[in-house]
Amino acid sequence: MSATALFLAGFIALLLWLAALVAITLIARPRAVLAGPASDELGSERPAVVNFLVNRWSCTPDAVRATIVDLIARGYLRLRAPAPGQPAAATVRPDSPVRVALTRYERRVLRRLRQLMREGVAEPGGMVPLSALAFRRQGAARRWLTRFAEEVAAEARAKRLARIGVSTSLLSLATTIPAALLALGVLFTDGLRRFTIFEQVLAFLAIFLGVIAGLILLTEPARHPRDTRAGRLIATHWLGVRQYFTQRRTDLCQADVADVLRLGRELAYATALGVTPAIQEAIDIVPGRPRQIRSDYGGTSRTVLVRPPRLPWIWGWGAVGCAATGLAAAGIAVLDGWLLLRYGGQLPDSMAFGAGVGLAGLIGCALALVTLAVVDVVLTVERTGVVLFVETAPGVWAHRRPHMAPQTTRHYRIAVDDGHSGEVTPWALPAALWNGTCSGDVVQVRVRRLTGLVVRLTPVSTAD
Repeated sequence: MSATALFLAGFIALLLWLAALVAITLIARPRAVLAGPASDELGSERPAVVNFLVNRWSCTPDAVRATIVDLIARGYLRLRAPAPGQPAAATVRPDSPVRVALTRYERRVLRRLRQLMREGVAEPGGMVPLSALAFRRQGAARRWLTRFAEEVAAEARAKRLARIGVSTSLLSLATTIPAALLALGVLFTDGLRRFTIFEQVLAFLAIFLGVIAGLILLTEPARHPRDTRAGRLIATHWLGVRQYFTQRRTDLCQADVADVLRLGRELAYATALGVTPAIQEAIDIVPGRPRQIRSDYGGTSRTVLVRPPRLPWIWGWGAVGCAATGLAAAGIAVLDGWLLLRYGGQLPDSMAFGAGVGLAGLIGCALALVTLAVVDVVLTVERTGVVLFVETAPGVWAHRRPHMAPQTTRHYRIAVDDGHSGEVTPWALPAALWNGTCSGDVVQVRVRRLTGLVVRLTPVSTAD
């Protein structure tokens, strides 16, 4: 068989495989569930399972928060009421009830707390701050949450509220067909005949394993748990409960962790349904996730969603930073081009091709960064609003002026609510511009919207 025929066969096999992947993903995707009538009747499902069902058979970080609140309400964790301005702290009760009643994911939460105690995070008296639950790296947090979600899904399957998603083993094995055909097509081309047999085998293995790895990653959406008829009925009921909570139980929606001793497991279910922004703020697992903060600016009390920067790789650069980096890339591109013109004839064809690709990439980066600098200046805006928070580092909140030290960091993260949008993005406040502003102050800022760099900060009024 010729190399062209092998490439054609491999390309057709790859298209068929992708079509099968899309079809299976669409078929296995859980269907949307409409909310039932508003109801205050709580079922027997654990709060984490409730979160799993109302979010289309997928857990959110609220499932972990609800589990912690539920463990406190059931007496497995002892809660110490927080002092003003300080986060609540919890630890495992020494005289906790028999652990047979605990699920695997509840024991996972307790192990996380004990691990923090062994690491010396606990305060005097063995109390672990809830703010310390957040992992330092997003990768570790995602792996922990993935295992937590798998254990919640296993409990839902045991109760016939979910079923196992489509197995991807056979679909992943089928990737060997297009991968092998494409690899054989490359080996039979004239461009590789000058290499030794050992080098050709290495090229075959690289392409074969690379294509398999890439296509197996595409099968991840098909591993999502599937819904069942019983699960959809339960999810409909709990969506109605969430509607009841938001309409008639404002005490639950405005409650904090300290209120669990008064509200009991109702607060755990409200947390699982995602209607308790104060608890979402107090207990975080993944750094950089969207946060919900209550704001009264503009005359109405509402919850503001704080999202991570849309372009984190240039966050805080500003127009000057983008332009300087773009000019540096242009200078390297000029040097690379001169070397390629002068010595390119002495390089093998493959190396010359790679150098040309690198040169084109540098030129593209230089043009993109200079364009970003120009656009960033054009999109400069002024906003007036209340400061939701100022933080010195991810997960470290600065709510009081004495704790702010401009000499310790180049930038602060500052979020300002102008009262016109339900979502805000933190901006980069240079340490030189910080003037003692803290949460609750009303300020006027001039900011580069694209890179999120604050270029001017003017206080309007100070919080009491």
